[in-house]
Amino acid sequence: MPGIRKIWDFVESKERWVIGNGSLVSFWYDRWLSQNSIMEAIEFSPIQPLEAKVDDFIIDGKWDLPTVHSLQLQSVFALVKKFTLPSISILNCGLRSRSVQVPWDNMVWSRGISPQISVFGWRLLHGRVPTDDRIMACAVPLASMCYLCNANSESMLHLFLHYSFAGMVWSEFLYVFYLKWDGFPSIQELFSWWKRKASSSSLKQIWYVSVMYVLYQIWVERNRRKYDNHCKPSSLVVKAVINDLGNFSVVAPVQIKSVRDLHLSASMRLVRSSPKQKYIKELYWGRLPVGCCKININGCSVGKPGYAGAGGIFCNHNGYPIRYLSSFEGISSNFGAEFSGFFEPINIAKVLDLTWLEVECDSKAVVWCIVQESIPWNFR
Repeated sequence: MPGIRKIWDFVESKERWVIGNGSLVSFWYDRWLSQNSIMEAIEFSPIQPLEAKVDDFIIDGKWDLPTVHSLQLQSVFALVKKFTLPSISILNCGLRSRSVQVPWDNMVWSRGISPQISVFGWRLLHGRVPTDDRIMACAVPLASMCYLCNANSESMLHLFLHYSFAGMVWSEFLYVFYLKWDGFPSIQELFSWWKRKASSSSLKQIWYVSVMYVLYQIWVERNRRKYDNHCKPSSLVVKAVINDLGNFSVVAPVQIKSVRDLHLSASMRLVRSSPKQKYIKELYWGRLPVGCCKININGCSVGKPGYAGAGGIFCNHNGYPIRYLSSFEGISSNFGAEFSGFFEPINIAKVLDLTWLEVECDSKAVVWCIVQESIPWNFR
């Protein structure tokens, strides 16, 4: 752009690199040391590009540069050694420490909730919503009145929890989830109860975020009455909450896990996620050579070890079963049961004088032992 070009020389003369820990800055090609990169300073073009980063030459917060014979590189490395590195404590700890994770984070900051509502929820949980009691606490003289009841003074708890209008909104919304509103002494306790209920609630993700939408719509109704002189009944406020949840489900579709989930998502007109399609794999049976017999074997145990059993089926070259077998193997492991499932039909094949056999087994361990002729001692 022409406007930027006019001041680009000035910007370039004032710019500087912040290398941090050096893991993202190219040692050779970025201009972190001076106005020119090191490659430009030594006027050298390697056959293959050099991939070293600045942090490759830093050990324990100090420069660790190789010994070189080039006079140009020696002068450049002398400048590098004069470059002050950030202290290790800043690199490791960062500029600020992390605070303890709050229990309501995934209820306020969730994919699908608009940033406006998330910020409102954060302010509400920190007592920073500009209700009249909050404004008066900042030494601002104010004739306070709740615009939902037009009688009492306005406070955060009165507005969102204690007044009868808020109670009607909560009761009508919770009725959708077959729950009852009993009231709570604080916003924090409301969120704590809401999170505990998620484990037994239908549509868990919708339940998690719905508390934010109810609180926000109560705040919207308060502002509508205060600034627009227009009011809506509690039923329309709940309807607005359900519409918001429908918009949320467009970004985060709900998963249907029960009939109750199905009915609830239909009544709230939520977008459902498509279940993973189950593919049917078609298998073809190949005809065996004439005179060949195929044996399919298997074995398993209930426990490790536990009661075990083995079985198999004999089929002729046309695929018709000619004999079945099953046996109880006592107490054994899965591996032992699979091996028994191999030797039992082999012994039967000897009795039947079957000289051409094809054995099919689903245990890789058994197949490997047979191929390697590494048979466990108790089967020899």
